[in-house]
Amino acid sequence: EVWTNGRWTSMVHRVMKPPAGSAAASNPRLSLPFFTGPHGDALIEAIPTCVDENHPARYEPVKAFDHLMKKIKQSNA
Repeated sequence: EVWTNGRWTSMVHRVMKPPAGSAAASNPRLSLPFFTGPHGDALIEAIPTCVDENHPARYEPVKAFDHLMKKIKQSNA
């Protein structure tokens, strides 16, 4: 969302168990989470094509690690 200056919103992704008694709950399930992202010292800021005189930058530039830590703190609050 920061990279696109709010043009595309970031979605929260959650994985939940299927409801008890449902067909999905009776089938075995294998989850393989895979996470990727920029290096911790990478600067996250709006890309130039998402900022102009009608759409000024909405977010301050931030290091990727600091941005991640802020998100984790917010999700555990």
